[in-house]
Amino acid sequence: GDCCRQVEDRLDAVVVSIDRLPLGEPARVAYVSARQFPRIQKLSSLGVTPGVPIKVHQRFPSFVIQCEETQIALEEEIARDIYVWRK
Repeated sequence: GDCCRQVEDRLDAVVVSIDRLPLGEPARVAYVSARQFPRIQKLSSLGVTPGVPIKVHQRFPSFVIQCEETQIALEEEIARDIYVWRK
C-alpha cells in the first residue's frame, strides 16, 4: 500500500540504473545489462565500462551523461541498462 511505497522510496539503493540517478550525483559504473550484446559493445567502445566514474547531466529530451572526459547522449531505454554504484 501507500505506507510501504513511502518507506521504499526512502531507502537508498546502492546500485541503481542511471535513469534513477539524481542529476550531478557522482557514481561509478557497476555493469551494463546483458539483454542486448551489441549495445554492450557500443557502450564499451564509448568508455562506459565497470568502474568508470559517471554523472547524469540531463534527462530530457535525451539522457546526457559524463563518462570520464566524454559526454554521451542516450535514449532512456539505453540509460535503463546502465547500472551504477552510488557514492
